[in-house]
This record gives sequence, C-alpha cells and structure tokens, in this order.
Amino acid sequence: MCLGILADIHDAEDIAQDSMLKGLLKIAELREGEQFGRWILRIAGNLCIDLLRRKKRIKLAYEYSAQPQQKTNENHDLHWAIKQLPGELRVPLVMYYFENKNAKAIAEKLNISHSGACQKIRTARQQLHELLTKGL
Repeated sequence: MCLGILADIHDAEDIAQDSMLKGLLKIAELREGEQFGRWILRIAGNLCIDLLRRKKRIKLAYEYSAQPQQKTNENHDLHWAIKQLPGELRVPLVMYYFENKNAKAIAEKLNISHSGACQKIRTARQQLHELLTKGL
C-alpha cells in the first residue's frame, strides 16, 4: 500500500517500518485484536499522506531505470500503470481500491470535496485503462 501511494521504494520502506513501530508502541490502544490489520494499514496510509504533505509533492513522478525489468509477477503491468499516474490521481485510487476507503473518507483525508474525490478516482480509472490498453 505504501509503495502504491508513494511510488518510491525507499520512502515506502521507511513508512512501512515507521507504521509498524508506531503500531507496536500504541498497541495497547487497540480495542479489538482482530482489527490489527486494518488498524496498521490506516496508520501506514496516514503516514504516507503526511509525508506527501510534508514534502509538498502531490504530483509525483516515478522514473524507471534504464535497465529492462523482468516480469516478476502477473500484476507487473498494473503496478507499472499505477506508478505512471500523477500523484493527485494515484493517491485517491490507491486509497479507494487498496485501503477500501469510500469517496467521502478520501475527500476528508485529502481535504477536497466529495465530488472532487469521485472525479479524481474516475479520471485515474480512465487513465489507468488507457495506459493498460494503449500504453503497453
């Protein structure tokens, strides 16, 4: 999830580690143990968005190395296409599909209107479709 939001492996690793540390330090606050997975994902998502805000980089670009990459799994094309999306579209898309957030929750988290969140998700889906069908 962190990699999907940040599109930077180093930042994603740092945030994932910070999320686990923060979660383990505050595990006593968790009321239901079965909710740990969702709880830790929420912490990670919040930390990712905080990092984006701190760095003031809503629009992110991911650069591939010049070396050809081997296809390591069947979702390689999808991961590639998601990384090609601009940050202002990628973040709501990842929140919607990978964090199972609804448009209202995304709008609140990103400080945008509900219709703005819906539009960003719709636009991201359209661009993702174009990348997957025409870009490959």
